[in-house]
Amino acid sequence: MKFSNFILLNLNYKADDLKKFLFFFVATFFGFILNFSLIYFANFFLNTISFGTFYLSITFLNIAIFAFQPFSFIVIRKLSSTNSVKSQNELAKYFVNFVISYSMAILSLSLIFLLLINILFNFNAIYLYSFLILAALTYFSSEILRNILEAKKMLYQLSLYFFLLCFFKFIIAIFLIYYIRTAYSGVLGIWLSSLIIFVIFFFYFARKINLKFLASFKIKYFELKETIYIATFYFLIFLLFNLDIILCYFLYDQAILGMYSASAAIAKGVLVFFNPFMKIFIPFSIEKKNSTDNIEKKKILNIISLYFVILFMIGIIFFVFGDFYLMSDYSFKDTDNHLFKLITISIFPLSIFRIMVMRDFSKFKENKIFYVILPIILYIIFVITNSLDIYAFAKSFVFLSFFVLIYYSIISLFYKFKY
Repeated sequence: MKFSNFILLNLNYKADDLKKFLFFFVATFFGFILNFSLIYFANFFLNTISFGTFYLSITFLNIAIFAFQPFSFIVIRKLSSTNSVKSQNELAKYFVNFVISYSMAILSLSLIFLLLINILFNFNAIYLYSFLILAALTYFSSEILRNILEAKKMLYQLSLYFFLLCFFKFIIAIFLIYYIRTAYSGVLGIWLSSLIIFVIFFFYFARKINLKFLASFKIKYFELKETIYIATFYFLIFLLFNLDIILCYFLYDQAILGMYSASAAIAKGVLVFFNPFMKIFIPFSIEKKNSTDNIEKKKILNIISLYFVILFMIGIIFFVFGDFYLMSDYSFKDTDNHLFKLITISIFPLSIFRIMVMRDFSKFKENKIFYVILPIILYIIFVITNSLDIYAFAKSFVFLSFFVLIYYSIISLFYKFKY
């Protein structure tokens, strides 16, 4: 089978739609390069402590954004299952108004609370926390626009959204990092870029589907049990993927955090690279969730196979060029070679685990993720109660990655026998 036919089979696209998917892939690839370049630039111009703080700030910002994904899933599902264009536009208008209204309310309360805390305790990180709050809430408002693009499968516009966000983030953040050279300067750049993207795409949607911003706090279209399951699903996956960075922040000094962050930047970047593809996978899978057609099932399996092929190619690249990168002048400042190799190993079982849980997610079996809580808790207890050096800590996270993959595979096997 030719490669082009393989792609066509996976996504059930016509030739024109294949061009859209390839455009999306290219835009995502170059956006990923810009994100990576920003982290590399920050590593070069910030000192070890500032870079560690900046990288951790990005991690916390991603956690906040990731917490928004349960809402994103509901938006995508509701819009995808609505056939009427008029009904879709009404739903889109409601979701946009809902998110912006709550974001503005939370922003006001958060900044007032932060101001009071600063008056009482006068802590040094006031700017960092302020810009983190601004960035997170502006991201929420722009992310809802992105969800509409995903639900409508508007791949050209979605590609443009992602690339422009990465482009503005790169240009503005590196400018501020270069001239201010603090952790909060990079976060300020991230917030300004997300604000620009929100304004651009809000006016795009206002023109396309007659959006009008009106305060709307009325909660509709949510089921409590489903929302709890989905929120737990996304939180546990992201917590697992970044558990080492988070624990490193609390257990080791800032210099070690900076070294570990520099060593982990590329490996964690690979995990981030696949995020847009996982979100595109969701609406297509949800749309086919009741299908019993063997051809449709084969298409899903081929998408998964393609994911594994790309992951395998990344593994080959790391194996062949890893030492060259570590010995070159282009490696991240303060990168530890042994830590780099250990953290890189961990991304492969985690990537396989993610495609397994995303497959369960598309089949509305997200409650299986609750089983992962136990190994995470046991791991946290183990790390806290044992005085591990940073290398033993990295090895323990590699063990956790493989253990969770095997553990979840066994759980899935039992589920097949049970149902």
